[in-house]
Amino acid sequence: ETTGFEVDEHYWNFGFQPPQLKKYWMEHEVLPKHGDDPSKYLAIESNPKTRAMYKKLGIEAAPKQDFI
Repeated sequence: ETTGFEVDEHYWNFGFQPPQLKKYWMEHEVLPKHGDDPSKYLAIESNPKTRAMYKKLGIEAAPKQDFI
């Protein structure tokens, strides 16, 4: 509060759209720390563009209604 800093969405997403942002975190954080074997991952994702991005990485992705 004393600095006047106000967090907005761009602070967290670097100006990326959700598919780009998730791809960034997968490539720079998740895969390096947990391994790049796509069979180890399942993405529950409602955004079709983001599901397509996961598919390009070889990761199975489906909307949550497929599981619930």
